[in-house]
Amino acid sequence: MHDPHNPGLQEHYSRGSCIMRASSPHPSTPTRESPPNANYLRVIDTRRLLSLPLLNQGGNTKMTIFPEPQICELTGATFELSKPRIILGDSATDFERHAACLIEQATGTGDGVRIVLGTPKSNPAVPAALLDALAGKPNADQGYVISSSVNEIILAANEPVGVLYAAQTLVQMTEPDGTIPEGRIIDWPERRYRGIFAESRWCSELMTLQDWKDAIDLLASLKFNVLDVGVANNWMIQYNHRRSEFLLLPIRKHPELQAPQSIEYYSAKAGDYVTSEYLPLMFTEDFFGDVVAYGASRGVTVYPHFNTPGHNTLIPHKIPEISSKDEHGDPVGYGFCLSNPKTYEVMFDIVDEIADRYLLPNGVTWFHLGLDEVWPILGMDESEPTRVVSPYCQCPDCEGREWYDQFVDYVVAMCKHLADKGMDKIGLWHDSFVRGGRMNEELADRFRREGILDKVVLHWWRYGSFFDTIHPELGIESWVVPMTGYYYFTPLQDHLNNIYLAAKKAAEEDAAGAESYTVYYNAYYRNYACLAEYSWNSDGAGDLDAFRDKYTHFLYDDAPEGREAFKRFDFVTGPMGPTSWSIYYYSNAYGLNRRSQFIRENYPQAIVDKLADNAGAIQHNLGMICENARAAKRIFDREELLRRNPSGLAKAYSAEMARTAATAHVFLRLSQATAAYRTMQEDGELDAAALEARSAEIKAAIEEMDAAILQLETDLPAYMGPSIIRELTLQRRFAVTFLEELNSLPAKAGAAAGSVGTVSPPDLACLQTHPIRWVGKAHRGD
Repeated sequence: MHDPHNPGLQEHYSRGSCIMRASSPHPSTPTRESPPNANYLRVIDTRRLLSLPLLNQGGNTKMTIFPEPQICELTGATFELSKPRIILGDSATDFERHAACLIEQATGTGDGVRIVLGTPKSNPAVPAALLDALAGKPNADQGYVISSSVNEIILAANEPVGVLYAAQTLVQMTEPDGTIPEGRIIDWPERRYRGIFAESRWCSELMTLQDWKDAIDLLASLKFNVLDVGVANNWMIQYNHRRSEFLLLPIRKHPELQAPQSIEYYSAKAGDYVTSEYLPLMFTEDFFGDVVAYGASRGVTVYPHFNTPGHNTLIPHKIPEISSKDEHGDPVGYGFCLSNPKTYEVMFDIVDEIADRYLLPNGVTWFHLGLDEVWPILGMDESEPTRVVSPYCQCPDCEGREWYDQFVDYVVAMCKHLADKGMDKIGLWHDSFVRGGRMNEELADRFRREGILDKVVLHWWRYGSFFDTIHPELGIESWVVPMTGYYYFTPLQDHLNNIYLAAKKAAEEDAAGAESYTVYYNAYYRNYACLAEYSWNSDGAGDLDAFRDKYTHFLYDDAPEGREAFKRFDFVTGPMGPTSWSIYYYSNAYGLNRRSQFIRENYPQAIVDKLADNAGAIQHNLGMICENARAAKRIFDREELLRRNPSGLAKAYSAEMARTAATAHVFLRLSQATAAYRTMQEDGELDAAALEARSAEIKAAIEEMDAAILQLETDLPAYMGPSIIRELTLQRRFAVTFLEELNSLPAKAGAAAGSVGTVSPPDLACLQTHPIRWVGKAHRGD
C-alpha cells in the first residue's frame, strides 16, 4: 500500500520485516498470516477474557504507562512476549502497518505468541465484541482495547489511529525482561486534541528535518496528536542589540521577508569563541511540507502558527506601507495599519501560499493566527531600545476607531479568508480579546454571523497558576495551554503544577484540547509526559506527587538512586532553585521594564552587584543548588540504572544539571569575591591572601563552566547547544574578565614578587554599571 506521507513505508513493509509466517523459510518474502477460523478466535478470546480473575479494575498498579490508561483489568499473571507473530488484515491501513512496525522494533518477530491487530473492518480476526467496551465513551474513535493472554494478544480499535495508540501502550507494557501482564486494557482520551506548540525561536531554527521527525516520533509515543509549529514570531531585543525576529518559511510572493540570525558562543571543543550568521534551516531547505507529511503518517497533525498583528516587526519593517503609523504618519515598524487594504492583501498572500504549498497537499486544514500580546512595548526600536513603541496605528483612518474594534474586524477577515481557503480549525490566542473587553457573547455572536464560529479555537494560555474559567458558556471551542518548557536560555524549570492545573480546568469545563507552549527539547520530557498523562486521563496516576513517583519508576524502576536523583532534581528545578533566580532576573532576558532593561544592558555585573548585597540567604541557596545539581548529575550519569531512557534523556538531564551547577557556582563565587573586595575597599587595604583564595575559587568555577559547556556541546541535540551556551558565554566572559582584573591588582603582583605594603583597592572596571537613557513607560510596572 502506498503511503503518500512516507514513501519509504511501502518499501519497508514489502520486505516483510514486520509481518511473516512463522513457518516461512524466507523471512524476507512478503507474507500476511490470516487465522484459519476468525470466529473460533473470537469465541475463545471472549470466553477466556470473561473468566479471568481480575486483580484491579479502573486503576493501574502493575504497569507504568504514559498516559495512564482509563481502565486496566489485570489477572496478576505475566508471560513472555518475545518474537511474536504479528497478524494484520488484508486491508491494513498505514497506521496499522506502522503499529506493527513499532511492536516489531520492541520485540522482534518469530514464532512466539500471536498478536492480532486492527479494526474489525481491516482485520476479520479482530473480535468486534471487544469494542463494545468503548460504547458511549468520549472520543471512542481514538480508543482501543487490548486483550493479552499467553495464547494471543489482540489490539482492537474502532479506527486505525486507535490501533496505533494500542501499539504504543503494548510497547510500554512490555517489561525490560520481555514479560507482559495478562488481562485487558480499555482506553480512550478525554481531550480530543493533545500536543505542543513548538515556538519559532533560537533552537528550533536550527532543527533539521530529521530532528523534527524525531520530535514527532516522541510526541506520538505519548499519544499526542497535535504539533503546532511556530513559523513566524518576533520579540524585542535580547541579544546583540537586535530584535528577535524569526521566519521559518520562505514566502515566494515576498522574498524580502527573511530573518537572518547571528550567534556567538564559547566552544569548549574549539577552545575559542564561535560566531555564526545564518538563515533558519527550515527556511533554506524549505522542508515544512515534509514535516507536515511525516506528522500525518504518525497520527500527528502538524500545522503552522503565524503570529500577527502583535509579535510582529519583520513584516512592517520590510513592507513599511502596511506598518502602524505614529502621530506624524511615519511607520513605526511594529504592528499593522488595520484600515489599509494592502495589509490584508499581503496577509492573504502569505496564508494562501502556506496553505497551498504545505497544508492542503497533505490534507491538513488547520492554521493558527496567533494574536497574543498586542500592546505598546519597549525594545522594538534598535536605535532607541528604551523607547516604547505602540502597535496601535494613528493614521487618520485608524485614529477615529477604537483599536479593539479594528482588531476584531482583522480577526474576522483573516478567519473568513482561511475558511474560504479550506481551513476548518483556526487557532486564536485568548488574551487580546480579554484585554480589550471583547471576550463576551457579542464576540460569539459576531463569529456566528460571519460563519466562523465552528472554525475558531480559543487557546487559553497561562504559565503560572491557571484560569478560574475558560468561558465554555460562549460556545467557542477552547483549548488550554500550559507551559512545558520554553526558557532554554536559563536552567530547567518545573512546570508540573501549571500543567496539572490547566489539565484539570480542561476536564472541569470540557475543553476540546490541551496544547502546551514550548520549544521542542528532549530535556522537557517529564513535562510532556505530565501533559500527556492528564490530558488523556485527568485522574491520571493521581495527584502530582503520585505522578512524580510514577515518572521516577518509569525511568528507574525501584532503584533508590532514581528517587534520590529526582529528589535533588526537583530541588534545583523547583521554587528554591533556578526558577526563583534565573527567569528575567539572573539571565540576559527581555528588557520589559526599567529594572530588567538595566540588567540586560549591564549583564551580568548588575546581578553580581545585587547578589553581593545579600551574602547570606541567596548565596546559601546558590551553594545548595550547586550541591544538589552535582549529586543529581552523578546519578544521571549512571545509565546502567535506567529501566528506560527515551530520546537520550539521561544525557540531557546530566547536561542540564551540569549547566545548573556551573551557573550557580559562577554567580556564587563572583558575588562572594565582590563582597570580599568591597570589604577591602572599606578597610582601605588589599588582602593578598584573600584575593588569592577568591581568584582560585573563580578559576575553579570557570573550569566547571567549561566542563559543562563541553558536555552541552557533546550530549545535547545539536540545535540546542549554541543557544543554551550563548547565555553561559556571557557569564563566562565576565568571570574571565573579573579574574584577570583580580590577578592584575598591585597586591597580587606584589605578593607574587614577595613584596609587602599597603595598597589602596581601586574600583574594578568589570563591576561598573552604566545608566540607561529611559524613554517612555513600559507596559509592565517600572
